[in-house]
Amino acid sequence: RSLRMSRSYSSPFLLVLAAFCLIVAATVTPASARSDVMVWMCLERCNNTAASILNHLDYIGKHSWINKVSFELYNLGPNSRLETNKLFPVNQQLQALAVDTYPMISSYPYPPELLGWMRTLFSRPDPFINQCIALAKKNGYSGYNMDLEPTTKATPQDAADYANFMNYFANRLHAEGLELQVDVATWNSIWNLELIGQTNVDRIISMSTYTGNDETWQHAFQDMINNVPVDQIAIGIENIDPNTNKPLTDRQLGNRFDLTNYYSIDMVAVWDMPIPKNYENFLKSFSEYN
Repeated sequence: RSLRMSRSYSSPFLLVLAAFCLIVAATVTPASARSDVMVWMCLERCNNTAASILNHLDYIGKHSWINKVSFELYNLGPNSRLETNKLFPVNQQLQALAVDTYPMISSYPYPPELLGWMRTLFSRPDPFINQCIALAKKNGYSGYNMDLEPTTKATPQDAADYANFMNYFANRLHAEGLELQVDVATWNSIWNLELIGQTNVDRIISMSTYTGNDETWQHAFQDMINNVPVDQIAIGIENIDPNTNKPLTDRQLGNRFDLTNYYSIDMVAVWDMPIPKNYENFLKSFSEYN
């Protein structure tokens, strides 16, 4: 008898409870994921002045769809040393805008010794990485953007060593709550996408997709899809078409973002500031796509 009473009372109760849960679910909207839009700030290295850099910072602050910024600051030097350049300081202003910050470890001005310095780095990574970690903690960085582009031909062993180094660097940074991005392309054999795609690097950013040529872009895009896990891919977009020296057209941008969204890639990175006006709606829409 008590069992029958329990059943007779439990059904209405469960119906009321279910209805209450539905009401709560309808009225409480969970925070949704967003796709990442990163911009690079090339600063004085791309002939920007203090006034233009301040304008770029103001632009970033007024466009909330930009949530990550990478900026020129460091270089790899000899003897596994991280070298700091005297460039316009933007890190504190960016952090005040609540964007994630990733200072670049850059190749400019592309010294011929760079590949040799990289080989030293591969064999003795810890002095360099220890510097990176100390500076990140001191300055509140979110992580680093690694952009090493040697001008001399790398060997297959160099490519394997670079991938192994990046994996070790990523693991060391992760242990400190930091992230690692690496910029990759095809114009030097230092980048083996298959090997880099097997690392724990947080974001692998294609520079080969800067092109304005549709066929070349599709090939570079497919190369990323074939070799890199989707959740690590970021598609690079240049603020000009290198073939015309003008911004990409709406047609070109539409094709690129359609395919990027189709494959559920959730990060793009624009080289570099300023952002052309016709890019804005595409980037804003992408940031809201998840």
